[in-house]
Amino acid sequence: MTTIRAILFDFDGVLANTEPLHLQMFRDVLKGEGIALTDKAYYDKYLGLDDRACFEAVFRDYGKKISPKDQERLGLMKNRKMLDALAQRSILLPGVREFIQKMIGHYYMAIVSGALRSEIEQILEKEGILKSFQVIVSAEEVKKGKPSPEGFLKAIR
Repeated sequence: MTTIRAILFDFDGVLANTEPLHLQMFRDVLKGEGIALTDKAYYDKYLGLDDRACFEAVFRDYGKKISPKDQERLGLMKNRKMLDALAQRSILLPGVREFIQKMIGHYYMAIVSGALRSEIEQILEKEGILKSFQVIVSAEEVKKGKPSPEGFLKAIR
């Protein structure tokens, strides 16, 4: 019989309702690039991609090229906008704080996410549960985002 010793959580849409904010920030940044991102396109094609992969896919789908330098510039711009928006609101999903508090001391807890570490930590710190997680593996710490198992394997190690 196997004993469960750890719980690995995704972040966006599991612990926090970040997707509407991600969509808005992508829209704001892409508008400056002449790209109008629709709800349907975002939720059908780009949901779940980390920022790098999302910018790459959107540019490709709109017949544009994106350089690594522009990809980094747009990613930084989106991150700044996201952090500003997160500072002004609570987006933790209902029941998450209570569940996490009940798990403390019973399981190791980790987050494996395509979100940026700064965004994850800001939300968890604001909600008073950052120290509940022993491990956070974010988009910056993996070469391949989900569905690659790289982040999950790194969290387990």
